Amino acid sequence: MYKKAVAAYQNQELDVSIQLANEILTSRPDNFLTLNLLVSIYSLNGDFEKALFYVEKSIEIKPQNVNALQGKGYILFRLERYEESLIYYSKSISIEPNSRVLNNMGIIFSKLSRYKEALDCYEKGISVNLDNHTNVFGKSCLLLLMGELEKGFRFYESRWDIDFFKNKKKIT
Repeated sequence: MYKKAVAAYQNQELDVSIQLANEILTSRPDNFLTLNLLVSIYSLNGDFEKALFYVEKSIEIKPQNVNALQGKGYILFRLERYEESLIYYSKSISIEPNSRVLNNMGIIFSKLSRYKEALDCYEKGISVNLDNHTNVFGKSCLLLLMGELEKGFRFYESRWDIDFFKNKKKIT
């Protein structure tokens, strides 16, 4: 039945997928994959309160699952519960560093006016994945926000030159 629920999800038949997932959970309330399917569906629909409910159940079953921790961090981020989001993002990167998560953490720290921590996250994100431009962009925007215009613009322009970062040249 899980495969049918996933197929319905992939075909954008979300009501059918939800119905099938709930049927599975009736007999197996600890089915981690089904709980995560519901997290995806409700997140996709922007119903972050329901997504939060299911991701919390997922984390009860597998407290060290990186995807569940990242998912809860993202959902809390979307609910503008930034401090809580940082807790779950931090847990996930302590298990497995991820440039996308570090970028989101940089955004949160920026929103909280904690610029040094935001810069640290962007720099770590760049070091984790040199092919990901989002941390370079985030860092350049933050530098501009902080009034470091020349450095911010140089960093902004450098995001197109990925070889620049692969060769680990430093922008000053």
